[in-house]
Amino acid sequence: MTPRVTDLGAFELAGHPCTGELHVPSTGVWIADIELAEATALTGAQVLMIGGASFTGTIDPEYSGTFAGVACYRLVGGANAWGRKIPAQAYHNDGSLKASRVALDVAKMIGEKIGDFEPDGQLGSDYVRRETAASQALEYCAQGTPWWVDFEGVTQVKARAPYVPDPSKYHVVTYDPITQFATIAIDDPQVIGIGAQLTSDRFTGTLTIREYSISAHGGSIDVHAWLGASADTGHNRIAQLMAAHAKRAIDERLYVRWRYRVDSVSGDGRLNLVAVSDRAPVRMVSNFAPAGVYAEMSPGAVVLLEFLEGNPALPVVSPSCDTRDQFATPKRLTLGGGPKDSDSAADVAFKGAEVDVLLPPAVFVGTVGGAPATGAIIWSAPKTLGMIAVGSTKAGVVL
Repeated sequence: MTPRVTDLGAFELAGHPCTGELHVPSTGVWIADIELAEATALTGAQVLMIGGASFTGTIDPEYSGTFAGVACYRLVGGANAWGRKIPAQAYHNDGSLKASRVALDVAKMIGEKIGDFEPDGQLGSDYVRRETAASQALEYCAQGTPWWVDFEGVTQVKARAPYVPDPSKYHVVTYDPITQFATIAIDDPQVIGIGAQLTSDRFTGTLTIREYSISAHGGSIDVHAWLGASADTGHNRIAQLMAAHAKRAIDERLYVRWRYRVDSVSGDGRLNLVAVSDRAPVRMVSNFAPAGVYAEMSPGAVVLLEFLEGNPALPVVSPSCDTRDQFATPKRLTLGGGPKDSDSAADVAFKGAEVDVLLPPAVFVGTVGGAPATGAIIWSAPKTLGMIAVGSTKAGVVL
């Protein structure tokens, strides 16, 4: 974005008169492109002043520098960290995980601040925060609620409230009904904002600001605003187009299966899994098997993890396996019960298994010392070794 201002003094950055343009989207982070007449070295958190209004942000070094004695800076609302890449993280809460907990965790990690967080949704008992941009993790937690960085540098996750500014404090200079862009003259930047409902004798009805930029020239401050037709179109127009193309190329849902190694087994039968791939996160998930079956896995076994309907909050261990990777079979399979029944489940058998055969009492008929005799025979060892069609400790059934 090229600064449009030629009048030094309308903007002030860190006490230095400057020129620039401030762009404020409906959702996301505001940015200001600033130009100083002298090569002044600025880094970190700074405050931009426009006509008495203050805007707290952070210098983005990637889009800042000097040329021919002129210093150019991009000031990004907040800590300039929502675009930072964050590692994957697994969460578990038996009572269901709140979306706000994950969002606050992300904000703390990157050094941003969250003020209001209106969504009260849950992410399930188990949730994987994927390796992604911090803003994408926040958007998932927001669950459709708009998020934006205010002028004090605090991230708000809530819908912006519409308001009616004093008509005497602004003047609509131009308006194009086709592009829905207007130029508005103001004396105080705090008069105009996202959600401002404008009226004018130059157009019919009320128009609402969805996105705008502030610049200055001469002695006045101008606002170049996009007046979207409805709140549904009140997002950054360019970002909407890019997001639509990205979603067609990369589906956010998780349909592939991931290889995980069993690290340990919890007392309630849950598996603590470590991802084989460095792109997948560490997880604790419920053990999975068809209804009425519980599989006890040995540490070190490799299983396949998949997500129901592609939802990262619904993980299950897939019953499918791939012998090329030598996926381990269960240490013990319990039929008709779960983890609490596993130890007490009776052993079942298989053909060819060696088992003890109980010898019942026998009746003796014959002679003793040449005289006929009958009686009961009680075996001193009432069992003998046999081979039958059942018998194994590899599987158990609840009786």
